[in-house]
Amino acid sequence: QKPHHAAALADRGRLALRRGQLAAAETWLRHALVHEPSNYQARYQLAECLLQQGETDEVLQQEQRLKQLEADQKRFHQIVTQEMSQKPHDPSLRHELAMILLRSGDVEEGLRWLHNTLREDPTSVPLHRALAEYYQLTGDEERAAYHRQFVPSKPAEPAPRSK
Repeated sequence: QKPHHAAALADRGRLALRRGQLAAAETWLRHALVHEPSNYQARYQLAECLLQQGETDEVLQQEQRLKQLEADQKRFHQIVTQEMSQKPHDPSLRHELAMILLRSGDVEEGLRWLHNTLREDPTSVPLHRALAEYYQLTGDEERAAYHRQFVPSKPAEPAPRSK
């Protein structure tokens, strides 16, 4: 009934992993992570599945992502419970919160934070850069171009001097 329900997909992956059906487990777990990239247990089980298949390079990538999820969760909690009450309109805190939300797969909420913060600080280069990168990744070239116009291009490197 709900083919994209991340928790159910992750459960199917976990069960397949328990049964030793590694290829099926990998498929289910990857599908779960498409719909809920911040699902720590599904990512952990995917790493375990890949380890059992001898995919050590990808195991390292998944372990790095797990560490990022842990760090993001701690930082999110710190921002929301402590720092935002002290500096509720700090654009750098709001930007950081938005980026954590985007990385976790909560795109709608992450974009909402970016856009709301941009209303308060319309010249913010980091906010425009984040939105330009997001829209570029999602193929929305028109919105990406709009935000890129507020991001200074990197200066050209000086030409080498001749002797």
